[in-house]
Amino acid sequence: MNFLVEDTIKQYEQLFSMNSDRDRQDYFRYSMMKPFEKMWEIINVPLKAKERMDMM
Repeated sequence: MNFLVEDTIKQYEQLFSMNSDRDRQDYFRYSMMKPFEKMWEIINVPLKAKERMDMM
């Protein structure tokens, strides 16, 4: 079994330094959630929705 240790402090610093909401969403999705992609596939949740749903 292989383990990957991520420096989440640096990831969050980079995330919060971004100006664009779109860039933040993509960074969070593809950099921070990517390691969990297999789990999301198992429970049938895509990393990116096909369309946006407004909850309010």
